[in-house]
Amino acid sequence: MLKQLNMLRELEILLADKPLDTAFFGLHASDNGITVQQGASLYDIGDITALEESLQQSDRYLALED
Repeated sequence: MLKQLNMLRELEILLADKPLDTAFFGLHASDNGITVQQGASLYDIGDITALEESLQQSDRYLALED
């Protein structure tokens, strides 16, 4: 998951330096199957579940040390 997060950060850095027309999309599970959200930025496509799960796992791991 860390590689994906780093890749997303790198995309954001590159786009800040040289703005381009971009399109991002996210796939999300719903009661009716899979829905697609799309937009011009990462913030337009909703939560990235894999990254959210990775962060939650990190929190659980760090809690083991307490």
